Amino acid sequence: MPDPIGAASARLFAAGVERSQRLVALRFLGVLLENADEGGHVRCDPDDLVGLGLLNGMLPEEVTRSRGLLETFAIIDRRPSGWFIENFAPVGNEVPPADVLAAIGRVLAQPVGSDAAPASQPAPAPTVVAMDEARTRILCVREDHSASDARTEPQDALVAVDASSGNVAVLVE
Repeated sequence: MPDPIGAASARLFAAGVERSQRLVALRFLGVLLENADEGGHVRCDPDDLVGLGLLNGMLPEEVTRSRGLLETFAIIDRRPSGWFIENFAPVGNEVPPADVLAAIGRVLAQPVGSDAAPASQPAPAPTVVAMDEARTRILCVREDHSASDARTEPQDALVAVDASSGNVAVLVE
């Protein structure tokens, strides 16, 4: 059974959801995971979800859009008593998922070999693969479109993002 972040990432990517929106939705899912009980139940109404997002540095419209995407693609399900997360696995003594996904979003928003993303070039697009809990890192496929055009394919690399520091290590190019 896939983890909720992996399942959400795959469904949002397959549906063509734009990269930055996918990362925000996954970050919001991380917030929900941190606030769910042992059965994957987040007991709150939609206004409380916005409050959870605000407490985690998200804008109200980001929370609303993320909730809509996660509901549309059956990652969360609204019930009278709150929200249920599909494929739920409790968060243990690991780095909080929302923090990890925020770090990944910051790192992957930058093109390869640069400190800032130029406005004229799209940033590398991530595909979250798995959490390597033993090393507290996320393994991702980074797609670098900065050197591609209509005739060339983007450059892919398997990268590991340290969940604590946000440092990126290229494992395979």
